[in-house]
Amino acid sequence: MQEEQRRETPFAFDRRKPYVTWIIIGVTVAVFLVEMLLNATEDMRILVIMGAKYNPLITLGQYWRLLTPALLHGSIVHIAMNMISLYMWGPTIELLYGKWKMLAIYVMSAVMGTAFSYAISPALSVGASGAIFGLFGTILSFGRDNKAFFKKVFGSRFLILIGVNVAYGLMNTGIDIWAHLGGLVGGYLAAEILGTYKRPRTSWRMIASTAGYILVIMLILIRGKILNTGF
Repeated sequence: MQEEQRRETPFAFDRRKPYVTWIIIGVTVAVFLVEMLLNATEDMRILVIMGAKYNPLITLGQYWRLLTPALLHGSIVHIAMNMISLYMWGPTIELLYGKWKMLAIYVMSAVMGTAFSYAISPALSVGASGAIFGLFGTILSFGRDNKAFFKKVFGSRFLILIGVNVAYGLMNTGIDIWAHLGGLVGGYLAAEILGTYKRPRTSWRMIASTAGYILVIMLILIRGKILNTGF
């Protein structure tokens, strides 16, 4: 029986509690409490000071703003929806990829999501949605290597979930859909680089995926600079 289970799931699980997910939620909520204290949800200037995606400042070299928007939110509903999504999907990524890989995937997805938004949308933007879409992208990468398990556990319902979320973002002008799509790409590439829990990628695949992630980031940032400077 154990041998049969091993053949069905040719990868390890990290069965420890999802501490990384809890820590990210805790830090994000703490930052939002500071936002409320400073009245940042009512004053966009304070959000910019705290690290919102603001294209002119990114163009001037404040590239740390590719990450910090994932810690900021525009309202209680905004943060509630994102943190509920993270609570639902974060533990799954920790189970399949482990603690440190989960953290790396979240960060890489957030950066790619903001980069896409910077390159395409001039609007000020905040939120963890890009990073959370990165978790979806990670599961797609996992499904590529583990088709039978993916079909059994996630199936077409998961693809429908992504489709519905993308469609909802396209139909609502207040949603930064480019950050969502960028996060999806970032999460997929991050998972391709890292591999699952205790199963690192082969060298060629890691190198190719790393090169792909860096190339996409560079091209997107170049496009963003052209869009925001006119050159």
